[in-house]
Amino acid sequence: MMKMRLLCLQLVTICVFLQVPGCFPSCLIRGSVAHCAAMRLTSVPALPPGITHLYLEMNRISEINSSSLSGLEQLQELDLGTQTVPLAIGSNTFVNQRRLKTLMLDFNVGLQLEPLAFEGLSSLQSLYLGYCSLNESILKGNFLEPLSSLETLNLFGNHIKRLQPSMFFANMSHLKDLNLQLNRINKLCESDLVGFQGKYFNVMKLNSGLKLTAMSSFDCGNPFRGMSFQTLDLSNNGFSVDQLKRFFRAIDGTKISHLKLSGHIGKGLSFNNLPDPDHTTFEGLKNSSVLDLDLSRNRIFALQPEVFSPLRDVVNIDISQNRVNHIHKNAFKGLQGHLNKLKLSHNLLGEIYSYTFDSLTNLEVLDLSYNHIGALGYGSFRGLPKLKTLLLTGNTLRDVGFPASLPTLDHLFLNDNRLAPSSVSSVARFASNITYLDIRDNRLKDLGDVYTLETPLKRLQYLSFGGNTIRWCTQSSSFGPNDLQHLDLHSSSLQTVWSQGTCLNMFDSFGRVEVLNLSFNGLRSLPEGIFKGLASVRLMDLSSNALTYLQPDELPKSLKALNLADNFIASPDPAAFRSLRFLDLTMNRFHCDAKLKNFLTWMNQTNVTFQSPVEELRCEFPAGFRNTPLLQYSAQKISKTRWKPVSHSTLQQPDIFATGSWDNENNKLSLWSIGNHGSPGMDDGFEGEPQLLCEHKHDGDVLDLQFLDQDRIVTASSTGAVSIYRHHPNSQTISVSQHWARTHRYPCDNAPCTGVVCSSPEIVSVGEDGRIIVFRADQEGVIRTIENADSSTIHAVTYLRTTEILTVNSIGQLKLWDFRQQSNSPSQILSLSGDRVPLHCVDRHPNQQHIVATGGQDGMLCVWDVRQGNAPFSLMEAHSAEMWEVHFHPTNPDHLFTCSEDGSLLHWETSSPSDMPSFLQGGRNNSMVSRSAMAPAGGNQSLISAWLSGDTSKARLETTHMLPSQTLSVNSMDVLGQCLTSSKGLCRRSGTSVERSGRLQTREDADVKSNRGQTE
Repeated sequence: MMKMRLLCLQLVTICVFLQVPGCFPSCLIRGSVAHCAAMRLTSVPALPPGITHLYLEMNRISEINSSSLSGLEQLQELDLGTQTVPLAIGSNTFVNQRRLKTLMLDFNVGLQLEPLAFEGLSSLQSLYLGYCSLNESILKGNFLEPLSSLETLNLFGNHIKRLQPSMFFANMSHLKDLNLQLNRINKLCESDLVGFQGKYFNVMKLNSGLKLTAMSSFDCGNPFRGMSFQTLDLSNNGFSVDQLKRFFRAIDGTKISHLKLSGHIGKGLSFNNLPDPDHTTFEGLKNSSVLDLDLSRNRIFALQPEVFSPLRDVVNIDISQNRVNHIHKNAFKGLQGHLNKLKLSHNLLGEIYSYTFDSLTNLEVLDLSYNHIGALGYGSFRGLPKLKTLLLTGNTLRDVGFPASLPTLDHLFLNDNRLAPSSVSSVARFASNITYLDIRDNRLKDLGDVYTLETPLKRLQYLSFGGNTIRWCTQSSSFGPNDLQHLDLHSSSLQTVWSQGTCLNMFDSFGRVEVLNLSFNGLRSLPEGIFKGLASVRLMDLSSNALTYLQPDELPKSLKALNLADNFIASPDPAAFRSLRFLDLTMNRFHCDAKLKNFLTWMNQTNVTFQSPVEELRCEFPAGFRNTPLLQYSAQKISKTRWKPVSHSTLQQPDIFATGSWDNENNKLSLWSIGNHGSPGMDDGFEGEPQLLCEHKHDGDVLDLQFLDQDRIVTASSTGAVSIYRHHPNSQTISVSQHWARTHRYPCDNAPCTGVVCSSPEIVSVGEDGRIIVFRADQEGVIRTIENADSSTIHAVTYLRTTEILTVNSIGQLKLWDFRQQSNSPSQILSLSGDRVPLHCVDRHPNQQHIVATGGQDGMLCVWDVRQGNAPFSLMEAHSAEMWEVHFHPTNPDHLFTCSEDGSLLHWETSSPSDMPSFLQGGRNNSMVSRSAMAPAGGNQSLISAWLSGDTSKARLETTHMLPSQTLSVNSMDVLGQCLTSSKGLCRRSGTSVERSGRLQTREDADVKSNRGQTE
């Protein structure tokens, strides 16, 4: 079951290696494995006992001796390859390494070995000495004598000129794999290789390792006498056909199961100076029992008569990737009765005649793919009574023609040709018993050809028909039940065909189909009942279409795996997936809004396996959420967010904030950190996802939250409760410190607590019940309750001064309360004139407490002077919908922030154009006062804040959209120091905003300035 959070938690482990004078460098040790590669080591470092695998490649170790590996007697694998300085291995270096099984010394140019360098390695099974500048002495001398258990010896890329293994190799009964590739061996003589006699090699690689050019090179006996090979690779040694002939004669009688001879054999195209192999070329192999002959990647142009006749036991011949353009009569004579597989792909064949493969009576697989075959002659493929698989992929066939009947053929590949509609009926004539037909990517135009093929091919189980240029569909009325199990109709223009009203019942007779591919068909919707006949389908591919929705009962009930990748299913209905076990939704264009909630809940709870990581699923719409991972969007709807306060005595910027959720099955109070988890972004910003520190279940919706101090958080609940939570930084946990249940209530039910404000240790709460309640954090009981403080809902509360608070209500009133008075009546009431528009939020100027900003249902920003009059000083056009929060910058009150239901977050600034802060991004508007009260008569203008200036020439109000165009509500934000968090995941410096969808963004702006200068 998948677990989701609001933001992805990414754990990154960074390993830093330090080299301190006098100390051994640290290696990355995991269990008994030590990774010490590429650390500029000059010696083997001190390591804990018990290390079994030690990797020291790409260092600067120049010597290892008997003391280098002291204390590492448990080693089983050691890699000392690719030292950047010449490496020398002293005698008895490995004398105590009785358990070492693999030793890698390759890519040590100029490697120096003392005579007893490998003494003690009696258990060594694999030794890698490639590209070490070694000469023939490595085999001729006694260096390798202690290696009695050796199985693999890799000597590629050295300077061995003559192969003269010492006689002690006769005692290496386990040696099976020998790699001599890329050496310079110029002579192979029977007397030189006596040490290898009696051996059976799984693999001997001599490719690009022989320089045998002299005529006398093959006149010193059979170099492989007494040996046998599972695989012998002689590729790329520059052998001409004549040299091959003489070499095979020299090794007459040597048993070779698999012989590989890629390189330069053959005359190629348009050349006559080099012959192709003929019937005498392989004469010397007639007693070698060759089973597999690999002649791929050569230049053979023509297959001569009886060219392979000496190969009496060969089962597989590979002549792919040559220049074969002509096959003579009787080219394969002598192979009847034993050749099973013939591969001629990627050649230049243009046609097939009746004699071409005549008499290959045991052939089961014939690969003619990727040639230039444009015609199959009359009676072609004659004499192939056991052929089961025929590959004609990637040719230029326009018609199948009249080949010989192939009654045993099971698999036929005709894909990527040029077959015309008239050729469809011809397939059944010569391949009537096939179970597998691939006819993709041809030039068929009628979707009804699916029925034309299926009707006569009674045994057909797999039909791949996709990629044809379908234009219409003619359905046969006589088409009945069949055995088809796999049907591929990708790229078959099904949207066009079905929109014409044709073939809407095409699947009615496919009751046994288990796999159906309908990808790349431009499907915008599925016709009603289109799948009703698919009673057995288990896997369906609908990827790369234009589907926007799936009805709950649209898919077959038997379906277990569904590919919907690359569609436009913006809000999937989980009911459509009820039968599934596997689902792929990669690259879908999700619309991240409230309609997606059911799917996100299902995604969090389902046992369905997603074929690609759900972390890759992203929002496409609306534009503000494009490329946002669903996991970040979905898990919790965030209602409020607040920065954790920082010490005033430091210049530290806030890096921890709290969030509260709403309308979730389990609401939570969560703490997040921006810390150092991200990376620097544009404009000295911060890009990275906030990291969840801890969370605690919250009873009811979190309607408001405030930090009481650095470790305590006060929440207001929809249940009417007020709670204090304590953050424990050492353990990163949250606990309940104090809880006042049902402080706000109606006679018969709870009343939501709509807001709280803190002035430690005092807490004030307000609610829908019209109550104002005062608490102390250090007392269990309520300090004071103002019953019936308001006849309407109180939406928000803030401190005006230490003993005074402000409240706003649902009838457009701003009320002042003085706690020094015993009266339960407000000391002052201010209100909007005209319509009583509900006010949702309030904040007061941090330095001039008489200046108050409010926002409400009409989206207007109201600025009040509580000293003067009972109406707002100014009203400004702000948002097109409800304003949810308003905040003065706590230390820079010429800056103010508002957020709204319309998805916008505005930054307001009272400054002249010359003082604009550099951090602002996005569009800026000159927002002039739209409705303004008169400035107070006789007021001292020099002392009046710019927010109360009635002279627009002196105080221009600038607004900046902090977020791109949004369609989802931004219902909370907070400003502290230089930090702001918003809903786009980009951290620049400046508060916190949260969209109702649950996405959260932090922003930092390093240059928040006022007219008086830069803030702290």
